[in-house]
Amino acid sequence: MTNRKRKGISPIIATVLLIAITIAAGLAIYGWVSGLIGAGTNTHMPTSESATLTILDVTNTTATLQITNGGNFPIPINYASPTSNVVVMPSPNGAKVSVSADEIPAEGTVIVTITGLKPSTTYTVTLNGLKDTYGDPVISGSVSFTTPQ
Repeated sequence: MTNRKRKGISPIIATVLLIAITIAAGLAIYGWVSGLIGAGTNTHMPTSESATLTILDVTNTTATLQITNGGNFPIPINYASPTSNVVVMPSPNGAKVSVSADEIPAEGTVIVTITGLKPSTTYTVTLNGLKDTYGDPVISGSVSFTTPQ
C-alpha cells in the first residue's frame, strides 16, 4: 500500500468559488425573470403628445388644414358637434367641418376641410380637448386665417 496524502482546495478558495457561483446564478435568474416579465407587460409612460395645425389652402368659402400628430400614440378625433375637438371661431352658420380620419396616427397627419365660410372674415381654428389613446391630454394649438373676398 502506498501512503498518499489527499490534498484539496483551501477553505478560503472554496468559499470564494461558492460566492462567485451564487452571484452568477442569481444574475442569470434575474435576467431570465426580468426578460419574461418585461415581455408580457405593455408599459405606458405619459408623454407630452402634441398636435399642430397647419393651413394648406384658404378660399373665400373653404379652408383646408392639416393636423399633425407629433407623438408616439394615436389621437382619436371627434369632429361631430357639439363635442367637437375642432372648434371654429367665430362659429359660422351652416359651416361644415370634415376630417379625413377618426384618428390621427402616431407621427401622422389628417386633413380638415371647413366649408361654408364667409368671405373677408377672420377665423380661428382650435384643437380642443384632444387626448391620446391612453387618455393623456395632448398639447395642441390654434391657427388663424382670413378668407379672401
